[in-house]
Parts: sequence; C-alpha cells; structure tokens
Amino acid sequence: MMQINVSEILSTSGKSQSFQAEPGFDFVPYSGVEYPVAAKESFALSVSNIGKKKIRVTGETKVVLLIPCDRCLNDVSVEFPIKIDVVIDRTTEDDDEKEWNDIVLSDGIMLEVDMLVYDEIAANFPMKTLCKEDCKGLCPKCGKPRREGPCDCSEREIDPRLAILATLLDKNEEE
Repeated sequence: MMQINVSEILSTSGKSQSFQAEPGFDFVPYSGVEYPVAAKESFALSVSNIGKKKIRVTGETKVVLLIPCDRCLNDVSVEFPIKIDVVIDRTTEDDDEKEWNDIVLSDGIMLEVDMLVYDEIAANFPMKTLCKEDCKGLCPKCGKPRREGPCDCSEREIDPRLAILATLLDKNEEE
C-alpha cells in the first residue's frame, strides 16, 4: 500500500507539498472479484492544508485492469482515468465522512493513496464489459467460444417437460 505521511502538512496552515506516487497494488478488488492490473503509472500528487485540520489532495493518473468479457470471458484491457480531487476534513461531524476519512487517513497522519485510487475505479467500473460490441459469446452447451466457429451442438433446444413429444417428432422425421 502506498502511504504518505501528511502530519507536517496537517500541522502547518497553508502548507502545500507535492509527492511522486505510484499505486502499490497488482489487483483491484471489486464486488468480490480481484481484477489484475495490466498497467499503472506513477503520478504527481499534491497535498495542501486548506484550513483547520483540512487537507486537499489532487492528482491524475491512469490504471488499466484486465476484466473478463461478459459474453466470452476473454480478458479485456479497460483503462480507468483517475482524477483525484478530495478534501479530507478531520473536524467533520458526519459519521459516513468520518469513516471514510479514517480509511484514507490512517492514524490521522498517513494518507492511503491506494484507497483514493480504488474509490475512483469503483465509481467508474463498467456495468458490462465486452471484447467487441458484436461478441458472440460461448456455446451454452459445450462452452466453445463462438468466435472460433460453429460447434457440434444441436441448435434445437427442447423443454425437458416436452422431451417425450420430441421423440415422436424424431420418429416422424425418420419415416
């Protein structure tokens, strides 16, 4: 985890400092799944004291994750532009904001850069990921990728409750 000690900035009114940061993770957890990071960039992160126990954190970078296609399960490189611009207020009375502040500012002085990046990824995670707009997916019977051509599975889908009638149809076709 990438952490930055901001105790000096918090204690000095008007102080601003830039840091070179790089996300310190190789996987991004989201909805119970860990997605591998294909690329991440180091970036300049600016931390400024903007008032009593308030800091503003700004920075931009990008992270590329490998997310499986929702139809064929091939990995798709998805780029997440990260724009961090947050104010952390240690004097807030809002319980949700206090909880978030405690996560991104551990021990009251250590800024958790990775948590700021995770938040941006979570906010911009796609609802559906496709390798191509016209991805044909997988055969529901054998699992063969349909982009590789047809499989030997029958196209005809028979409702199991009517399977006995299908045998009658098969007999008629043979005669």
